[in-house]
Amino acid sequence: MPSSTDCESNFERQVAVLFGASEDHSLDVLIRQGAPLSAIDRVAEYGVNAGELGIISKNALKRRLNKGKPLTPCEGDKLYRAIMATLFATSIFRNKRKSDIWLNKPRKAFEGRTALEATATTPGYKSVVTLLDQLRHGFAA
Repeated sequence: MPSSTDCESNFERQVAVLFGASEDHSLDVLIRQGAPLSAIDRVAEYGVNAGELGIISKNALKRRLNKGKPLTPCEGDKLYRAIMATLFATSIFRNKRKSDIWLNKPRKAFEGRTALEATATTPGYKSVVTLLDQLRHGFAA
């Protein structure tokens, strides 16, 4: 079974593609400089809805599209954490429907938030990853 760091590395590569990173710019640099708005559509294909998660409002998205402006570093980072958690959950459950149910069910572990809502902060994201890692190793969550 691959280690958590192996999985994370694979997910990082997937997210880099989804965000439009190139070999010239790392994912970190891309997020800091502003990930393109097209990343929102690409992660939506995995069930991550930036609007529903409060990452960016419809009005802000519309303004940015009109002005050709990217996500802010904060928005890009939140989107990054949400898609990373989604990829990890999908790899554990090996079933998109089951992972979506797990990601969108409010849990005591996240103080009544869903796993996707918890990824809005780095500590919340770490809690999600910890719980998913426990599930991966056969512990009940």
